[in-house]
Amino acid sequence: MSKFAEITADGERLDVPLSQALLSAEWHLLAAPIRAVHERRPATLIGRATVVRGWGWLPRFFGWVSGLPDEQHNGPLKVVLEQMQGGRERWTRHFGIARPMQSCLRRHGDHVDETIGVTTLRFKFSVEGGSIRWTAVAGRTLGIPWPQSWLKGIDGYESHRGNRYYFNVRAALPGVGLIVHYVGELDLVRA
Repeated sequence: MSKFAEITADGERLDVPLSQALLSAEWHLLAAPIRAVHERRPATLIGRATVVRGWGWLPRFFGWVSGLPDEQHNGPLKVVLEQMQGGRERWTRHFGIARPMQSCLRRHGDHVDETIGVTTLRFKFSVEGGSIRWTAVAGRTLGIPWPQSWLKGIDGYESHRGNRYYFNVRAALPGVGLIVHYVGELDLVRA
């Protein structure tokens, strides 16, 4: 192993967790529970979540292709965040006993690309009141770009309630409706 930090051609360090690198200028504005989750890898969080899935064959198909979680009400959730080569991160979410939902995140300029199944969404991060807002700015499935109108119903929010990490993620498409909406609270148990 090299004693030098892995860096990109433009001098960006790859040994710093993705969110910390992306929000470097605003990092100090985040609430302590949010920083704790994002400041080192690996990290494990455990808590509870509620998942609502859309009705109809098309939302169910999108959910199945992307490996989205099944519905549950205040069910168990374990999330494992891991650093991968090249500055990428793998987030594995274990909702109850269903198959894990796994995504890969990588930096793309000032944005984050998150790949879930055959779909990649590009998000802009912004800091709002010590929390992180994920705003979708582009998307593609099987390499086919999405229309901009599809992005309006997709966003996420990381916040805190006391010392607990709180999340709220929603994906809906025009003409299709809700694909998935999941919310929950987690405790950081290992970093």
